Amino acid sequence: MPANVFDKKLEKKQISYDMFAAQLLIENGNVTMSFESTEIHHWKKIEKITSDVDSELSKNVVKNNGQIETSTKQELTNSTQHELSAKQKRTKLAHQSSGQKDDQIHNRVESLQIALVEMAETNYDLERQVDSTNSQLNISQSKIEDLAKLNDSNLLIKTLEGELMDLRDKHSTGVIERKGPIFK
Repeated sequence: MPANVFDKKLEKKQISYDMFAAQLLIENGNVTMSFESTEIHHWKKIEKITSDVDSELSKNVVKNNGQIETSTKQELTNSTQHELSAKQKRTKLAHQSSGQKDDQIHNRVESLQIALVEMAETNYDLERQVDSTNSQLNISQSKIEDLAKLNDSNLLIKTLEGELMDLRDKHSTGVIERKGPIFK
């Protein structure tokens, strides 16, 4: 608002206050008081009203500042509570996570123990199969040895048969050379 408009409004108010004061003085019979003193009195009233308004405004400002400070404190408290709540949630999640990890570890240990038992059983079965295979191999080895002996016997028999045939041939021809016993 421009200053001159404000001054004009103030002048109008001043004139109305002055006229009101003059009317009051005349009505109350206080004619001894001059118009100027009434004007000064009203100016003092205006100043008092202005100072009252200023003090009210300053009280409101102080009050509002207090409310702002209180709201700031509440916001800080709320923020701190929010941080504490978040921290508690993180701690709770960490405990849950830790508990879940403990459960996972426990389950993993149990599954590993079961796997170890199964592996031990499988190992025992494999050892039995190896023993069985070894005994079969030993039997087969002895059979091979027996077959080798039999083969040697067969060779000896063939050799003897061959010598016997030679002897027959020589006997039939009449030429026998005897050098020693045939069988040792």
